[in-house]
Amino acid sequence: MFKHVCNNYPANNYGSSMKIGDFLQENGEILDRWIDRVLATYPSGGAAIFKKQKNPFANPVGYNITHALTTLYKHLCHDTEIDAALSALEDLVRIRAVQEFSPSEAVSFLYLLKEVVKDENKRSKGDACLSLDEWLAFEQRIDAISFRVFDMYMASRERIFVVRLNELKRGTHIITENAVCPSALMRQENEAQTKIEPINIHSSHEAR
Repeated sequence: MFKHVCNNYPANNYGSSMKIGDFLQENGEILDRWIDRVLATYPSGGAAIFKKQKNPFANPVGYNITHALTTLYKHLCHDTEIDAALSALEDLVRIRAVQEFSPSEAVSFLYLLKEVVKDENKRSKGDACLSLDEWLAFEQRIDAISFRVFDMYMASRERIFVVRLNELKRGTHIITENAVCPSALMRQENEAQTKIEPINIHSSHEAR
């Protein structure tokens, strides 16, 4: 339970606490720790490369992770519309859809942000921390984005299935059967997307 938002500040006193956007901007180290936590979901060797190599051409996966999370963080700071925030995650979701993650693991990066924010908030004091109302509003927003991201992930997986089915029909399935190249599958996924009916990723969860 979020009984107290910080050590000296009662959760039911909302008079002088920070807004979530201000809190995120004031504590920019949250973003760095969030990126580190997401990179840690990859095997240790890959995580080290993704973190150290800054060249977007030599390290497209690491670059896309950092860029997507940074862009989403900025949207959360300024409380922009969910659709705008989601657009920042399209490439990241596609990448994680072709990697060896379970569906829950693939979208867990949003829940990792909640954990980092909660940890930072526990260290804050007085009016530099979040009220319970602000925390619940932030949690609800992350949950709404997560529902939509899961829809995006499943849509991407369906398009990958179409790509692999077409490969089987053409007898070229060996190319992606054992070794998965994210950038290649993303290109194939884009091609498949133009050949199948568009999938509505707008979920009823957003209305809740």
